[in-house]
Amino acid sequence: DFYADPQDGYAPLNVNFTNQSENANTYVWDFGNGSNSTLEHPLSIFDTAGIYEIELIAFNNDTICADSISYFIHVFDPIHVIIPNVFTPNIDGINDVFSIQIEGALKITGTIRNRWGNVMIRIDKSRSGFIETIDLWNGQDASNGTYFYELEAEDALGEKKVFQGFMQLVK
Repeated sequence: DFYADPQDGYAPLNVNFTNQSENANTYVWDFGNGSNSTLEHPLSIFDTAGIYEIELIAFNNDTICADSISYFIHVFDPIHVIIPNVFTPNIDGINDVFSIQIEGALKITGTIRNRWGNVMIRIDKSRSGFIETIDLWNGQDASNGTYFYELEAEDALGEKKVFQGFMQLVK
């Protein structure tokens, strides 16, 4: 058996492995990320997001008595977002919707308000966690001006990140 610390986290993730094998003196580790080790208690770095199968084969001098076990490590990208500060809902097919580009989020909630604090739209969307562009507001029934957003993005680890700011609507 072995223990991984931590078992999940953000890339790049440094993971320490504690071998709990008994009656073995030879160890072969495969970390699922292209690297391996023969150390009893190795460390591996996971540079990119993904699910990695970690396998340990342990034996005492002869592989005929080898035993193996595997576990999974989950590595996530941190939430990253690009939020524009202007959009033009004039139905010309260019920049007609207030959209954000986001990566690492499984859920996005929030509001867009006008300068008096009135809610223009409430946002509650489930996402894939992969990089994607999300349309948030078409602004069709709104007038030119400054609008304020507050968005909360939640990742696969339950971590939340808040984004606040403003954008210009220009028709």
